[in-house]
Amino acid sequence: MSFMPVLCGLFLLLAIHPSHRREWLIVACVTFLVWANTEAFDKNDPRLYWNRAIVTFVGAGCLCWCRSRLGFYHATIYFLTLSAYGALAFDVSQGRHILIYNYYEAVVYGLVGCQLIGVFPTVRTAYNDFVHGRFAIFTDLQRDKTTL
Repeated sequence: MSFMPVLCGLFLLLAIHPSHRREWLIVACVTFLVWANTEAFDKNDPRLYWNRAIVTFVGAGCLCWCRSRLGFYHATIYFLTLSAYGALAFDVSQGRHILIYNYYEAVVYGLVGCQLIGVFPTVRTAYNDFVHGRFAIFTDLQRDKTTL
């Protein structure tokens, strides 16, 4: 089982919260399209890499268009991903492992980890919309009185 459909589902789940809905929907769409592209084309097919770069670039542009802190954060991650694609293409074209070839998988997993760190602002916002006040952690489950 690939981790990309699981990530897509996680990002769609985060899109339920209205404050960051557009950003998470864009990230989920980009993740799904990159996964579908990987499943559709062979790893030696140049269309795989062109499509992946185009989807990532368009996704980053759409995230910049949202004009939110979370959108710019994910757009930066996508632009770093494009840099990793470019470095890998340079290594392959030179036939030597100069820049990133030996560490490409670790770099991509690190960037995915950065995307998962972006989950925290949405979770924090969802929690703050639900629980208010200084003694919010002492509120009982029915939210009608404090339990000091």
